Amino acid sequence: MVESGAPDKIIERAAVWQKFSGESASQIAQKLETAGFAVTPQVLWPFDDSPVSAQKLNILSGDGSQQTSVTSQSGHATKQQRLSIDSLNVYIQDEE
Repeated sequence: MVESGAPDKIIERAAVWQKFSGESASQIAQKLETAGFAVTPQVLWPFDDSPVSAQKLNILSGDGSQQTSVTSQSGHATKQQRLSIDSLNVYIQDEE
């Protein structure tokens, strides 16, 4: 474990920055007004590029944090903000 002398008590465990509240760096970035990098996933039908609305998604970031979202009428999911470039995998959830 590597500790930082930062005033807000940030620690690093297994290459993931966490506050003592247990939130990962990507979860903290979602709460910021501005972040270094942001992407808004969009789901489109492959045959005509029309938006897929009300589709449930499971969003998994490179640091292991997971979030669920539902696409809007324009096919957009919630904006994903990051402090740095990171992988982002979006999975379509099956209808149950």
